[in-house]
Amino acid sequence: MAEVDLEQSQAAPSRAHVARLRQTVRQHASLSRFQALVGLLAGMLSISGAFYSYTRPVGPPPTTTGEIVALIQEEHSSRPLTGATIEVVTVKDAAIVTTLLTQNGRARQTLKEGIYRLRVTYPRFDPQVRQVLVLSGQTSRLRIGLTPHPVAPRPPEEAKRPVSTGFGAIRRIFQ
Repeated sequence: MAEVDLEQSQAAPSRAHVARLRQTVRQHASLSRFQALVGLLAGMLSISGAFYSYTRPVGPPPTTTGEIVALIQEEHSSRPLTGATIEVVTVKDAAIVTTLLTQNGRARQTLKEGIYRLRVTYPRFDPQVRQVLVLSGQTSRLRIGLTPHPVAPRPPEEAKRPVSTGFGAIRRIFQ
């Protein structure tokens, strides 16, 4: 039985040993009340800051696009040309929007910020090319006037020659 008591006394620390351990910890790890309060407040602030940044609503991203509004008109009469075709290309001729058809002479397109060229075509009118700068969050407005092709008079020999219609004329073309 003496052996059992010896093993139990070695396994369980004595009260004196525990008291010495507590005193050593207090000497080396003691914080003043002010230091404990500052540490507690710092921890609470960091946790609340992280929570706020996680839960706050995310604002919209900054706009990086602008808009082009083009008004296509006949040059002399200012009549809007409905159905004009507008091709939007970069300065290096890379197509961005291949065709925009005007409605009541107006066309509208949202594009990234940059410099673009507009090629405007309309049947029986001279095409126009314009360069436009698109700024973020702004609208670039253009008025493009197209002039009709000059009508060339027919040569006199064509005017005198009769126009043949029907299948006979088609057969003569393919022979």
